[in-house]
Amino acid sequence: MLVAEEDGELIGFFLGNVVEYFFSDEKIAQELVVVFKPEHRKKISPLLIEMLTQFESWAEDRDAIEISMGIFSGIAGKGYHKFLESRGYKQSGIAFKKEV
Repeated sequence: MLVAEEDGELIGFFLGNVVEYFFSDEKIAQELVVVFKPEHRKKISPLLIEMLTQFESWAEDRDAIEISMGIFSGIAGKGYHKFLESRGYKQSGIAFKKEV
């Protein structure tokens, strides 16, 4: 978990893990959630770059062969998709949700 603070106040966090692929010894790093308070989202690019860089390094140190990032909440900012692409990520698959 990585956190972002401003003047001692928590304004956002990044949570991820490394797990083994099913039926394999290979590892994948997964972003589980990235959250920033709405009033701070317009100025998070430097924070997000730092967090993602640290997560990527952390994943490599744990021998992950792949890093998976996503927008599963459906509420990411318009630029988040382009941000991930600019960092070398490629869109893969599609996600579905159903309320119960």
